[in-house]
Amino acid sequence: RAPKPPAKGKLTFHSDFECGNLASAEEIVSGCEWDLALRPDTNNPKYRVWFYFGVSNVRRKQVAIFNLTNFSKSKSLYRDGMTPLVRST
Repeated sequence: RAPKPPAKGKLTFHSDFECGNLASAEEIVSGCEWDLALRPDTNNPKYRVWFYFGVSNVRRKQVAIFNLTNFSKSKSLYRDGMTPLVRST
């Protein structure tokens, strides 16, 4: 028997594609906030300065907060109002 799919809104994270670098995702507030850890950069294992991963099983209009817990870029353009690229289908 096939396993039952997770309920809609129970996010599923994946980075099993070229350049995907998500190491782990831990739900810290049910259905709305996750701590994400990134794998080290390929040519410099000391740093984690970018991220690339996918999320599926999202409910329509669901708000999700992702905390990158080991992002090593302390001085970032995100402080100046830039935002990550998000693509939704």
